[in-house]
Amino acid sequence: MTVSDVLQLAGPLPTLSPAAIQLLRCLGSDHTDPDEVLKALKYDPGLTARLLRICNSPALGLVERIASVDQALLLLGYRRLQELVLEMAAGDLLGHSLPAYAIEARTLWHHCLVTAQAAQLLAQTVPAESLAPDVAFTAGLLHDVGKLVLASVLNENATSAVRAAIETDGATRHEAENQILGVDHAAVGGALLHAWNLPSPYRMPPQRTTSPVTLASRLSAPLCT
Repeated sequence: MTVSDVLQLAGPLPTLSPAAIQLLRCLGSDHTDPDEVLKALKYDPGLTARLLRICNSPALGLVERIASVDQALLLLGYRRLQELVLEMAAGDLLGHSLPAYAIEARTLWHHCLVTAQAAQLLAQTVPAESLAPDVAFTAGLLHDVGKLVLASVLNENATSAVRAAIETDGATRHEAENQILGVDHAAVGGALLHAWNLPSPYRMPPQRTTSPVTLASRLSAPLCT
C-alpha cells in the first residue's frame, strides 16, 4: 500500500477549518500580513466567538476584557493568538475516538497538545535555524493527523497485525505500520498537510533523531501510543 492508495481509500479527507488553514498560511510565511490574519479570523464567526470566550476566561488571566479580534491580536500578539486558534481547530479535528488505534475520545488531542507544548520548549533550546518555536508548536499539534486517515482504511486484520508487531516483536508504531501496511501514519500525515496546501515549514521531512517534534512526541508517548 502506498500513500496515494491510502488517500484514495480514505474518501473525503479530514481538514481544519478554512480560517485555521488560512491562518497557518499567513503565519507560516516569511512576511506576516496583520490584515490577512485578521481577515482569516473575522470570516469565521464561530471561531471568533470561541476565541473571544477563551480570551475572556479566567484561565487566560487577562485583566482587560477583550471585545474584538483586533484587540485580541493587540494584547496577545500573533504567535499566542495562533496557538489559541490552532488549539481550538485541532481539538475539533483530533478529539474523536480512533478504534483502530485503541484511542479514546480526546486522548489523541491531549497527546498532540502536550507534544506541541514540549516541542516548542525544546525548539527554544536549539539553534534558531533548526526549527522556530512557533513552527515546532504547530508541527507538534499536527504531527499525528495521519492517524485520522490511516485509521479509516485499516481493517481488523491489519489492525491486529500492527498491534502484534508492536507488542510481540517490540517494533515501534512507525516500524510496525511500514512492515504490515507499507506506509506509516507520518507519511500519510505529510501528504494530508500537502493536500491542505500548507507552507513548507509544516511539511518538513521528519528527522527522527534530532527534531524537537520527534523528541517531544516520544516524551508524551505514554499518553497515546
